Amino acid sequence: MTNTSAQKGKNNPMRPDQMDISQIDLPESALAQRPTLLQRLRWSLSEIQWRLINRYRMTCSWLMWLGHKPSPMEVWAEKELRLAGWYDEDGFYGGMMGPALLRMIREFGAEGHSGMSAGISVGVFSRLARYEPLMPLEGDESEWSDPVNPDGMQQNTRCGRVFRRADGTAYDIEGKVFREPNGVSFTSGDSFVDVKFPYDPQTEYVDVPYGDGVTCEHCGDDLSGLMGHECGGAS
Repeated sequence: MTNTSAQKGKNNPMRPDQMDISQIDLPESALAQRPTLLQRLRWSLSEIQWRLINRYRMTCSWLMWLGHKPSPMEVWAEKELRLAGWYDEDGFYGGMMGPALLRMIREFGAEGHSGMSAGISVGVFSRLARYEPLMPLEGDESEWSDPVNPDGMQQNTRCGRVFRRADGTAYDIEGKVFREPNGVSFTSGDSFVDVKFPYDPQTEYVDVPYGDGVTCEHCGDDLSGLMGHECGGAS
């Protein structure tokens, strides 16, 4: 005799919304990993918050454009950004970088700088955006973080590329940057340069041929073409 109910279930599979999950036998490990009601509530609230923030940003962006006449600089900048592919959906950051950069251009233009103040503003902003100090480091105790490793090494809080050893000497981990003919740059243990205070962070670019000229002074590895080599030898 044919099982009619079984045949019916086979030909008409149950939709997910018709399934009674409580009737499914799950292993205890799977049950233990199921999110709690509080966790699901937090996730839902986080998603709602994320959606509201993005909607708010989009609304503000549209409102800024209402009645706004783009300056010649904005028109030129947007054209250049589009030519470079910064607005392409399959480009860098999914096309979001273009509008973000254009907003910065718009804010800069709204300040109404003259030729001299524009150059000064761009220079200062560029340093701040790269976390570069505007004044030389003094090496005072207030400039150093708590020890970052068991050896007592400390990081400078005004310039994160400068460190101080336990014996009080300091060095810049980007004192030298090695650059290959194709423009690719990299640092290594040989990039560390001892410094004395007051110190205005500087970087010396050293041109090297492909696969030649740079070896780690601690482990002997060929460093040409390696980005941020770390062997732990210089600390």
